[in-house]
Amino acid sequence: YGPQDNGGPQAWTDLGSCTGSIAPTSSPTFDPDTPGCPDEYVAGTPYEEGDKVAIGSKVYLCEGKFSMVCKRFGPQDNGG
Repeated sequence: YGPQDNGGPQAWTDLGSCTGSIAPTSSPTFDPDTPGCPDEYVAGTPYEEGDKVAIGSKVYLCEGKFSMVCKRFGPQDNGG
């Protein structure tokens, strides 16, 4: 489900907004104290619990007991 759809917050959590980009690292990382945005959401990517993505300037976190939904649907998709 999408964040505003029925059930959406159970899979994707809106963490607020961001600006810019994060400098490359050897492994994926997200430090809330580091300015910048995580990678842009890419449809078809098998996201897992704990993954963070950006859509525009909004940041979303895949979490919760329905995190398996993140593998099929994005934060703004019907069903995501």
